Amino acid sequence: MSGTGIGDGDDALPSHRPTRLAASIAQADHMAHMAAVLIDHDAIARKSDDP
Repeated sequence: MSGTGIGDGDDALPSHRPTRLAASIAQADHMAHMAAVLIDHDAIARKSDDP
C-alpha cells in the first residue's frame, strides 16, 4: 500500500509528517489570527455606530 504514510514504511522523507503537522499548525494559527482580526474590526465598527 503505497502513499498512505501510516505504518507502511514507504516514507521517503522521515520529516514528511512533522512538516505536514507544522503546516497544519501554521494554518490553524493563521485562521485564529484572522478570526481575532475580524472580531476586533466588528467591535470597532459597532462602537463607531454608537451615538
